[in-house]
Amino acid sequence: MSPGSVDCYTGTTRSSPRCYVSCQSFEDQKATPRRPYECKITGKWNRPLPFCVTSGSGLKLAPAPKNLQLNQEQLKYDYDYFM
Repeated sequence: MSPGSVDCYTGTTRSSPRCYVSCQSFEDQKATPRRPYECKITGKWNRPLPFCVTSGSGLKLAPAPKNLQLNQEQLKYDYDYFM
């Protein structure tokens, strides 16, 4: 049985990298439904990744580029979408 599933999409000029992750139950951990996780401009995920995402799983982050400008429209969309 698979411990979970992940589908990741590369960011574009209008969107951040995004992964959809779900986890199967394991020992004392309950299953988690498929949810979106987004890598913000700071290089941090918008919420903690679930227990089935472990170090070395391919979801490590590259260093954030320097001198980026925030797209205010995208920030509003992100806030509305994830809140």
